Amino acid sequence: MLRKPPLRRRQQQLPL
Repeated sequence: MLRKPPLRRRQQQLPL
């Protein structure tokens, strides 16, 4: 189903 790289949607920048 979800077999694709993480697309940057709405500047989804998570704090690492």
